[in-house]
Amino acid sequence: MLFIKTERAVHVAWAWRVMSRLLLAGKAVVLSIAMLQLMATTPVWAVVTPVETRAESQAAHWLERALPDPGPGLEELRNGILKFEQREYQQAILSFLDASRLGAGTRVEEAAHFLSAESQARSISGPQDIRAAISLLEELRRRYASSPRASWALWRIGSLYLRQGFEQETIARYEMVLRQESAGNPLAPFVRLDLADVYIASGQFAPAANILRIARQYPPDVDSLGQATVGLADVAHAQGQYRQARELYEVVEAQWPTLLQARPVSLFGMGDSYLRLGDWPRARRVLNTGYGLHPRDSFAPVMLARMADGFKLSGQMQQAKNLYLTVVERHPGTEGELSAWLGLAELAEKEAFAGAPETDVRDAYGVILKRWSKHVRAGEALLHIAQSYQRVGALEEAAAAYDQLLLRADSGPWRAQGRQGLETILRSLSAAGNSVEVANLFLRHQAILTTPSVHGPTALVVAATLASFGVVDSAITLMQAALAAGVPAVQVEYGLMALAQAYRKKGDLIHLERTWKDYLRRFPDGAWSDEAREGLLTALSRPGKQEEAAKTCQTYLQGGRGKTASGSKENTDAKAPHRPELVLLCADQLAQYGDGRAGQDLYREIQMKEPDTLDGMWAAYQLARTSPSANLSKEALDFFERVSKTDKDRLLAAAASAHLARAVAPEAPAVPPKGN
Repeated sequence: MLFIKTERAVHVAWAWRVMSRLLLAGKAVVLSIAMLQLMATTPVWAVVTPVETRAESQAAHWLERALPDPGPGLEELRNGILKFEQREYQQAILSFLDASRLGAGTRVEEAAHFLSAESQARSISGPQDIRAAISLLEELRRRYASSPRASWALWRIGSLYLRQGFEQETIARYEMVLRQESAGNPLAPFVRLDLADVYIASGQFAPAANILRIARQYPPDVDSLGQATVGLADVAHAQGQYRQARELYEVVEAQWPTLLQARPVSLFGMGDSYLRLGDWPRARRVLNTGYGLHPRDSFAPVMLARMADGFKLSGQMQQAKNLYLTVVERHPGTEGELSAWLGLAELAEKEAFAGAPETDVRDAYGVILKRWSKHVRAGEALLHIAQSYQRVGALEEAAAAYDQLLLRADSGPWRAQGRQGLETILRSLSAAGNSVEVANLFLRHQAILTTPSVHGPTALVVAATLASFGVVDSAITLMQAALAAGVPAVQVEYGLMALAQAYRKKGDLIHLERTWKDYLRRFPDGAWSDEAREGLLTALSRPGKQEEAAKTCQTYLQGGRGKTASGSKENTDAKAPHRPELVLLCADQLAQYGDGRAGQDLYREIQMKEPDTLDGMWAAYQLARTSPSANLSKEALDFFERVSKTDKDRLLAAAASAHLARAVAPEAPAVPPKGN
């Protein structure tokens, strides 16, 4: 996209930005590996130094304007300009030095200094020369701040920063030039074109488009109008505005065909826009033309691969396959070859859906994974390999591929699909009853599946499996995350129940109480409501919760309800507790902290159902001990006697014996008071 006499810088700047955008959009269009290696090993200044921008082509005319009147040093100044035009920059610098010495204190000296600086800028051979030239230009800007040539020095400083790869420094200088100069400045339109180049190279397409629209509206010449138009077309293509790009490309093709044909990047953008808009015949013509004109360009294999994409999209599968294979054969090691392998893999996948072997799919994507393992598209290859294994039931291999995908730093475009595939495997194993495999697979991928948390329904399945194997902490974390993420109501009920069970296994009575209370609040008549009430009573058995436990017994347990005057229990259809130990717990809590009569009812129920058990003995003892009569009844005496003879609890038997002894002992005679 750079407006230069040679197209080398076009490929460097444009390919980094445009191709990466197309690549992340999931298209088989990417930057060549050879170019990546070049940019990684070659200093930036060496890549962009050999080119001349539009503004640079006008710099000499800008500096020669308003030459001084005849006087000392003028002849040497003109000799230097002649050598400058002949590109003999070192000889020109010597002449300019003579002119500045002879014309010291005059306008000749000023012109000689600026022309010498421009000659030095054009003869740069390394980074040190760039730094020296920038220092000289900064000094000239300060010394001749009121001179019109100071704006030129500011622009030239920006262009030198660009050679070092400092795009933001360049943008700042170019923007300053445009702010300081009037609209009529003949250098301004060319600076706009240069600034648009840098915007595009840094991926700032919106400001580039704004600058190019101004350049197109006020072009200094016809060539600049064409360059601004094709630049806008390239920007529209990079932004995915394919209809606008097509219209602009067609304008360039009609008015500046030579300009379009000289730009491989624009030919590719034009052909790709046609293809994306469904105009395959025109896309084929443009891409074929581009490949024919620039067979050695870095865009050539990409154009050929894009033509193969066109055959595939139009249903000509065999032609597409043949052309992909041609790219693989002719252009090994390029991004065009990568695009071709992606196309071949997609064709193999379609054939696999129709019954062809899945091994062909994995082989094609395997080539990408092996040869381009560090490329972003290797993540896509891993996704398809995992899906292929999953289709044939090789779940371990599929899980391993998903694992590799999710561990990659560049897996962003395919991360969601990879997690979804891994979770599908977990649910499939759970449905098949393979609990051990579910637990092992989750624990092996726990770091991946919990950042962010695994999908709600899958988390509940995995958490229940982990809890059954005693991995309680991980189970609790998963269930909490699943419930917080939001799951269907039926799964919320199941999740709260499973979470409470996990807290019970962990012995965390505080969270057990909270969870069962939450369950009963949401699902008072739920499938696990009885279990919830029992679990809540268990949680309330801890110190400090006795009074609340007594109230809970009165609310939820039949034996804990008060009686009417006739002695019949209220709400006789209430559900009785399922576990005898909870009935005993409620009896104790009610007898000590709540309704004593209700507690006695529960003790009597236990004693009647299982009189010979330890719980029955304790109930009989409590009934006798809490007898409301001043004198023990025959029933109470019978209870104490029976408990005193038990061998199930010696301490309880001893206590009953003591009570019995006090009850049957004769009263001691009264002792008269002593007389005087």
